[in-house]
Amino acid sequence: MKQKLISITLLICVIFILGIIIGNNLASSKEAKIEKFLRESELATESYVMEQDFLKDAEEICSGANVRLGALGTELWKLGTLLQSDTAKKDLGDVKYALLKKKYHLLQIKEYILFSKLNRDCSLDGSVILYYFSNNDGSLAQGKILDRLVAENNITVIAVEFGYAEELSFLENYYNITAAPTLIVDFDKKKEGLASYDSLKKILHS
Repeated sequence: MKQKLISITLLICVIFILGIIIGNNLASSKEAKIEKFLRESELATESYVMEQDFLKDAEEICSGANVRLGALGTELWKLGTLLQSDTAKKDLGDVKYALLKKKYHLLQIKEYILFSKLNRDCSLDGSVILYYFSNNDGSLAQGKILDRLVAENNITVIAVEFGYAEELSFLENYYNITAAPTLIVDFDKKKEGLASYDSLKKILHS
């Protein structure tokens, strides 16, 4: 009986240790994947900015801009999906999760600024919507409306959490964003509060 008890105890210990090892490996894998997305997105953004500084001709600057920004947007979407998973915060820990989320928001804003510059200097394909959201029913409903619009139109939605970090507040101050949800459509049309599907369709086609 004593030998059996010892064997069971050892088996429980082994299972416990294996669980910790597997859990740590999964967390490390997810963290590595997120950091990979961040590095690639940052490099893509920096590369694009340097390219604009190097090129002199306006036609060269605009050529391929939509494709490159589209690729950056795709990478950010993938990263956002990873950060929004149910276990991301638990797997990464509070500090690491907060840092990665802040970097993600910064890359979102960088993307928006690049779109704004290209809108000024080039002919952009489609519309751009800057979407400030929060953890409330209005933002949840707004997100569903935007998902529907994106599925039906050539629209890029850049979502930023309202009041997330002081370092990111300069864009909120520029547009005087005071609550969420708030939308900035095509860089100059501001919609505060929940914007209906029909009202946004009207703005996009005006």
